[in-house]
Amino acid sequence: MPALDAQIRALFDATREDPGATFEEENFLQQLVRPTAKPIDDSFKGKRFKNRFIDRLQLELRICLPDDALEKKWRFEDFVAYVEERRRKPAVNLRMAQKRLQGSKASDITLLLVLNLLLLPPLGVIGAPWLYLYLVLPLALNALVIGAKIKSIRYYRRLIRALETPLSQSHPGI
Repeated sequence: MPALDAQIRALFDATREDPGATFEEENFLQQLVRPTAKPIDDSFKGKRFKNRFIDRLQLELRICLPDDALEKKWRFEDFVAYVEERRRKPAVNLRMAQKRLQGSKASDITLLLVLNLLLLPPLGVIGAPWLYLYLVLPLALNALVIGAKIKSIRYYRRLIRALETPLSQSHPGI
């Protein structure tokens, strides 16, 4: 089994925008995307790359990182040490993933319902040509929110299965 720092570096290189490019050890997560003046968390592109990296890292190394750990500016070696520490706590990781799965199932549905109910009253006021557009837009937004929720639920179910499986067993489909 390769050393943990080599595994994390391989995941980092496979996920980043410029695979194989050199990177500075300081705040290495910022370098998932090509150099820019914006912090990685201040752009959709940066968040997409960071989330992709963290999701793969959690699945492959069988850990669940807390949200506050993801907001830090990590040095590479400090991040490796932190991941190693998290790997020593499988029960904590499993509980955290189960809690996130429950949160994924519960959140946003109430908000979606309230927003849909607020959109109904103007239907009687809107003229026929615009009525279709007015109906399609909320349906499209509902589909986006529900799609993101389903993706999150599936991810946390996969993570829980990975966390429940001993490291000595292989993971088909992960």
